Amino acid sequence: MMPSRKSGLSWPLILSLLLHSLLFIVFALNFDTKKAPPPPVEVELMQAVVIDEAQLRAEQQRLKELEEEKQRIAEEKRQAELAAQQKAQAELEAKRQAELEAQRAAEAEAARKAEEEAKRAEAEARQKAEEEAKQQAELVAKQQAEAEAARKAEEEAKRAETEARQKAEEEAKQQAELAAKQQAEAEAARKAEEEAKRAEAEARQKAEEEAKQQAELATKQQAEAEAARKAEEEAKRAEAEARQKAEDEARLQAELEAKREATAEAARKAEEEAKRRAAEAKRRAEAKRKAEEKKMAALEAKREAEAEARKLSEQESKRQTEAAARKSAEEDKLHQQQAKEGLKQQLEDEQKAEKSKSDAASTINEARAWILSRIKPKVERFSANSSGRSCSVRVTVRSGGYVESVSITQSSGDESFDRSVESAVLKASPLPWPDDEKVAHELRSFTLNVRSR
Repeated sequence: MMPSRKSGLSWPLILSLLLHSLLFIVFALNFDTKKAPPPPVEVELMQAVVIDEAQLRAEQQRLKELEEEKQRIAEEKRQAELAAQQKAQAELEAKRQAELEAQRAAEAEAARKAEEEAKRAEAEARQKAEEEAKQQAELVAKQQAEAEAARKAEEEAKRAETEARQKAEEEAKQQAELAAKQQAEAEAARKAEEEAKRAEAEARQKAEEEAKQQAELATKQQAEAEAARKAEEEAKRAEAEARQKAEDEARLQAELEAKREATAEAARKAEEEAKRRAAEAKRRAEAKRKAEEKKMAALEAKREAEAEARKLSEQESKRQTEAAARKSAEEDKLHQQQAKEGLKQQLEDEQKAEKSKSDAASTINEARAWILSRIKPKVERFSANSSGRSCSVRVTVRSGGYVESVSITQSSGDESFDRSVESAVLKASPLPWPDDEKVAHELRSFTLNVRSR
């Protein structure tokens, strides 16, 4: 765990101070108090990077708020799309309902017209049947009147025939009486003839008168016979006419009956035709109704299919929206996790870098301490004694502490002292070599500041 800024000095600094204190004590023990103390080792302070937990929580809160804002925007977008879909569906449903209402109204109007047509045909058939029945009744009344007239004519003919017969009988009776009278008159004439001689002139006159009366009577009888014959002929003619009239009436009755039957048949056929038309209209209306019901069922099925499709589409859209939201949430969560992991990795990298820097600084400090405590004293034992002189040399060393090269980096101004320092470094080879590889790696090339004794 990284030390906080508030916790005071860092461990490297404390270790460095302790090491310097230890070195100071060692130098104080090894060197003469008259010798000048060695210059202090330059210590490079590393700036530690500290991640505040409050800052981390603030960053996490900011990411969470960004996530919530994304979810809110996505939800608002989904709600807007859903509202638009619902509005479009409502408009489509209203349009479909209007079409269905218009179709129902058209179907109702067609059914009403078909019903009115059926009623009109039925009324026409009923009116035609009533008119034909009325005509039939008038015809029957006429036939009855004609039959009554024929009956009366027949009765009149029979009465006339009876009267004529009675008259003929009376005339025959009168003729018989007349014949009896003539016979009596003949007898009287015979008697008169016998008595004619007695009164020929009177008899002749009387005979002439009688002849005249006889002639008149014969004329009268002839007229009466002619009248009887005429009456009989009239009766026969009236009977024949009555019979002809009866036959005509019967024929007319038969024709009327046939006409009535034809009218009844026509009425029946008209009624059947009206019924057939009504049945046909009803059948057509029923077929149309069934077709419309089928059409309505198809429309209903289509509407249900569309509703199901819309429902599936909505579910699919909702699923896709939810999937997109989940994906977005997962991506955001992943991004947040990645950001968190990145931040964590950054912290770890910074901690590693800090540790590496700290380790490097510690290694450098150990190398410097090794130089000051082990190498520098050995080199200075072989250097020339030149009071107040100092120089800096760059030393390259291979594994085991063997010096490969040495060069002056800062001259003391005294060439002989500088050469003595180079010679002292070479004489001191192999230099004291640490077991720590990191410290040994730092000692492969280093700068050494040598002062004269």
